[in-house]
Order: sequence, then structure tokens, then C-alpha cells
Amino acid sequence: MGAMIDVGLYDWVKLIELVVGLCLLSGVFVPAAALIELPISIVIFYLCVVIDRSPNIVFSGVRELGFNLFIVACYARPLLGLAVPRSAPSPLWRAASR
Repeated sequence: MGAMIDVGLYDWVKLIELVVGLCLLSGVFVPAAALIELPISIVIFYLCVVIDRSPNIVFSGVRELGFNLFIVACYARPLLGLAVPRSAPSPLWRAASR
């Protein structure tokens, strides 16, 4: 943690968490916010479960990742479009074809 603070990464993580939290609370860009938060949740899970390993900290890491995965699962339908291996481009400047 000290190294993250020394290089200024901790401030960026907290800023991202703040923006993501505001998006989640306001209901704006929720699927994107959940995906942006997912790597941070995975790192928190790793630090709590593998590095620290004290019982209350382990629970905190599992809870963090579990809540984030739950939000991603709730928005799975719109996010599945990101997992299409080949998709046709659909630029914003073209009218939608019907």
C-alpha cells in the first residue's frame, strides 16, 4: 500500500472508485461503471485473500468481488454484446438500418 501511495496510484484508484460510486448511486452508466470497477475489485480480492489472510479482511475481499460480480450479472444482457467475436461496425454517423 505504501508503494501505491508513493507513486500516486492510490489517489487514482480512489478517484476511479469515487466516480464509479457516483455512477452506481445515480444509475448512470451502470454497466460501464461495474466493468471499470471490476479490475480494482479483483486486486482488492487478491490482496485480502492471498496477501493479508486475516479472517475479517478475507471476508472484505470476498464481499467486494461478490458485490461487483453481482452488479455485472444484473447487467449481463447489455454487456453480452461486448463478447461477440465478430460484429459489423455500426458508426454513430450512419442511420440505424431497420
